[in-house]
Amino acid sequence: MPNHVYNTIEIDEEYEAQLESLLDTDEKGWKGGGLFQSVHPMPPSLDISSPQHESDGELVKIAEDNLKKYGHKDWYSWRTDDDNWGTKWGDYETFYDGCVYQFNTAWAPPSHQFLHRLAKIIPSFVISYEEETGWGGHIEFTDGK
Repeated sequence: MPNHVYNTIEIDEEYEAQLESLLDTDEKGWKGGGLFQSVHPMPPSLDISSPQHESDGELVKIAEDNLKKYGHKDWYSWRTDDDNWGTKWGDYETFYDGCVYQFNTAWAPPSHQFLHRLAKIIPSFVISYEEETGWGGHIEFTDGK
C-alpha cells in the first residue's frame, strides 16, 4: 500500500477548457488515461510487468525491445522515472470543479519534468501537494515557467 500524496492544481479561468480536455474520460474513466497519460503518454508496449525468468519468453523480448526504445523495460520503471511521471500510478481518486483539480498520486507528487510539460499546455497554475505523513509543498507556474 503506497503513501498517498494529495495534490491540488488551481488554474485561471482562461485555461479551464484546456484542463477539461486533458481530463476528458470515457465511461470506464479512461480516454487518455487521466491527466498524466494525456500530458505525457506512456508507450503502450511498456504496459507489462517485468519478466522474472528467461522462461517468460515473449515478455523478455518485449522488455528488451522496450529497454532499447525507451530506456525502460516496463510500466513501473517508466512511470516512476523523474523524466516521466515521477509517480507510480498517475492521478487517481480525482475531483474536478472548474478551475480546481484534486487528485492523489502514489509515493510522490508529479515530477518537475511532468509539471513543465503541463505548463506548456496550461502556462499558469499552482500545484500544492501533501503526503499523508505531513510533508508537502507548492509550485507556481506563470507563463510556462
